[in-house]
Amino acid sequence: MSKYEKPISSTNTKSKASHQKTMTEKQIYIFAQKLSQLPELASKYAEGNESYEQLAAKIAKNLSNPTECKKIEPYLREIGFTGAINA
Repeated sequence: MSKYEKPISSTNTKSKASHQKTMTEKQIYIFAQKLSQLPELASKYAEGNESYEQLAAKIAKNLSNPTECKKIEPYLREIGFTGAINA
């Protein structure tokens, strides 16, 4: 092994992926905004005369909870989310 080669570590990329958060705060905000615009999701979660911003805030709260996020997963996939959802 030369002095410029990195030693092979015992941690794999799989272990790094297991420690990775599902979504960052910015991603949660962006996906909540997109999800609030979906008519089928808005009809499920919106109450009365709720604005898109209010609905997005409610969805963002659900996205930060892994069990609630799992319920919204089909809609997330529809708008382009490709990450892992850990529940």
